[in-house]
Amino acid sequence: MTGGSSVAQRLDQVREAIEEACAACGRDPAGVLLIAVSKGVESARISQAIEAGQVDFGENYLQHALPKMEEVDGLSGRPARWHMIGRLQSNKAAKAARRFDYIHCLDSASASAAISRAMHDDGKTARVLIQVRLGGGDQRGGIEPAELQAFADEVCSLPGLSLEGLMGVAPLGEAARPHFARLAGMLESLRGRGLDNAPLTELSMGMSGDFREAILEGATMVRIGTAIFGPRADQGAR
Repeated sequence: MTGGSSVAQRLDQVREAIEEACAACGRDPAGVLLIAVSKGVESARISQAIEAGQVDFGENYLQHALPKMEEVDGLSGRPARWHMIGRLQSNKAAKAARRFDYIHCLDSASASAAISRAMHDDGKTARVLIQVRLGGGDQRGGIEPAELQAFADEVCSLPGLSLEGLMGVAPLGEAARPHFARLAGMLESLRGRGLDNAPLTELSMGMSGDFREAILEGATMVRIGTAIFGPRADQGAR
């Protein structure tokens, strides 16, 4: 994929690449949601993406995201959907759930309980994904694969939470596709458990460097930053 000179051009290139990856494995591109990772991106450029038809955006840090989200909503005049994809601190979990449309990064009992209490108070339901650590050491968020089933049971027992699926990040320096295949297998195992409050339809995996491999392994959400907005100083969301 060659770099475009504008956000709109880069978006078109990413959409074409998604369509090509879907064609390679016989999937409908409509089944892959593109989340533009806007961490570190100023509001004006996010608005350019919205004008080019982009709806879904991912943010990593609550304190940086909230004022920017308000500004973007005022600039664009078009609705956006917001996805929390960064590590979620328990003391900020309720606030994040009240503002974001999806929480991709649920990985602790304390955050789950905080979200549940907030949603119960508000009479709402939060759409959450459990983040699974696929490797990369402790600096990566997520629960260990061996803990997934027990944690999913706990999440599904709490009111106000809808377990939409799983999220994962392939470790740097390793082939991504085997990790994505493993995460897809974990989701399939959870589906077989017949959990309550658990649609389990979403696999959030794949970033700018490996989203094609993720799509080949069944990703329904891809989180792409650099390929849309260009390089930034912090490439953690890629």
